[in-house]
Amino acid sequence: MVVKKPLTVGEKIKLLREAKGFNQAKLVQDLCSSTMSISRIERDIATCNDEMLSTIKKTLGVEDAPLFEHELTAYENRLVTLFNLIEDFNYTDARIVLDAMFPIMELPWEHDLSLMYSSLEALLKVMELAAKEGKQQGINYSEININGEESYPKHAMRKEVLFLYNYVKGTIYYYRNDNENAIKYLMKLFDYASDDFKPDTKILTYIGTSYLYLNKPFKATLWLERAKAIYSGSRARYVGSVLNQMLGTCYTITGEYKLAKELHEESLAQATSLNNKINVAIALLNLAVVSEGMGDIKESLRLCDQALQYFDKDESPLYYLTAIANKVGFLYKLKKYDEFRKLLNYGKSMAHIDESIAIQFEAMSHYMTLKNNESTDYLENVAIPRYRASFDSVIVALEICKLLENHYKRIGSSKKALTIAATIRDIYEDMLIDGSA
Repeated sequence: MVVKKPLTVGEKIKLLREAKGFNQAKLVQDLCSSTMSISRIERDIATCNDEMLSTIKKTLGVEDAPLFEHELTAYENRLVTLFNLIEDFNYTDARIVLDAMFPIMELPWEHDLSLMYSSLEALLKVMELAAKEGKQQGINYSEININGEESYPKHAMRKEVLFLYNYVKGTIYYYRNDNENAIKYLMKLFDYASDDFKPDTKILTYIGTSYLYLNKPFKATLWLERAKAIYSGSRARYVGSVLNQMLGTCYTITGEYKLAKELHEESLAQATSLNNKINVAIALLNLAVVSEGMGDIKESLRLCDQALQYFDKDESPLYYLTAIANKVGFLYKLKKYDEFRKLLNYGKSMAHIDESIAIQFEAMSHYMTLKNNESTDYLENVAIPRYRASFDSVIVALEICKLLENHYKRIGSSKKALTIAATIRDIYEDMLIDGSA
């Protein structure tokens, strides 16, 4: 590999002058200098003092750009500061620092620092948007990209640049719900880590959560446990509730209910301390599902009712309907069929706002009519395929499978019972086999 010789001060001045559309005569006129002296400076035959260099930068409109070595060192330190501000969720100060550092984009030869700046600019945009709307709200992150990405070099490059580039690409894909690409880029961070830039609790949580969204709870558990092992400090405090929520979900899916309960209780305490009502309610719903797995359906119903107190059907209709759907399921298991039918019809009347929710209510309406082939066909061909594709409803897919398997055994249809048993096996195999990045 050919290592390029660093540009001299004269070469930088010449490149800037030409990029700004100045000829030597124009620069001389504005500087009240001589054409000969400018020519000699650009050819590095003559040197100029700091005052002259400062005047040249001001004349060329790059007064705040890091043109010289000592300025570049200070600029790189500010990039680290900017990264830490974003990681500490201090987006207001990060935006101030970012705006002040924009002049690096005026220097066409500073490819590495320009890409680092653009990467952090994109990262800040993603995190600001996520702070307002969150990953689960269907927000469009597709317009956020890294400026200058098309010139991203394929040859060896500074580790810090490679780290930030892959960090931001992975984060953007994570918030776009493109989980395979999120894992692909975030895994590269371990190759480019340094003292200033290295994977932390948040990155490990992103990787683990991406595996969970890909319905790989066992793989997700490994990464989320790693994240929890290094969980500490103010940075981790902000992701702690989500980390415990996701890890608790992994253990719920894999049937480790005692561990799941401990984690969701910890998540509930963290959400309560942060006065985050939505996360409080989500934690309560998660605990309700855990109680269901442990066989205490009455406790599940109590926790679900408690969660419903935090959801407003107008402000957060999807969360509200999800809680209603959970309660309908608990009423069915408690054989409170009159309440079950009443609440089911109430839920179905509002479920049109989301296809997945509508399928969930429609599926439950078939629980009472399994002798009808239309009901078993709907559960087998619509509900199960839809539920098994999503990590947060794969448990429901398994429950429907067991419901159908028992039904077919009860009516003596052994062939259909074996088909459903094979589906259960396939679901578990999908969770175990790592077919992702």
